[in-house]
Amino acid sequence: MIPDNKSRAALIDALSAEHRALLPELARLAQEATASAESLKTAFERIAPLIGLPLDEHIANEDRELFPAYAACGGDAGILAFFTAEHGEILALRNRLVAAIEDNDDIEAARFLAEQLADALSSHMNREEEMLFPAMRDLL
Repeated sequence: MIPDNKSRAALIDALSAEHRALLPELARLAQEATASAESLKTAFERIAPLIGLPLDEHIANEDRELFPAYAACGGDAGILAFFTAEHGEILALRNRLVAAIEDNDDIEAARFLAEQLADALSSHMNREEEMLFPAMRDLL
């Protein structure tokens, strides 16, 4: 667990920076998902390094470090369960998108999944920025 409030604040700042970097790329992915198959593949290639291991690590930092510290300080466990469940849904969408992109015959599924992932992940990060992280900053 993160040892002190200063380290927790630094982690929240780092996670917010990752959100700011990823949000415009998600918007581009959603936009290009409706374009040609080649545009979708190019958009996916551009975003793949951000939604692979870095996304796994981002979610792990929230689920294993930040969320338990927040709960230990009296934070709302129900909201944490909601965000944790969304993490699982986001990773499942990402994995399905990767599989659809790798299957060149399934471009329509890839389009649908790219739009779903972009929407789900953007909405999730915006909710974290607007409500969860401010609550954490206040409590931690």
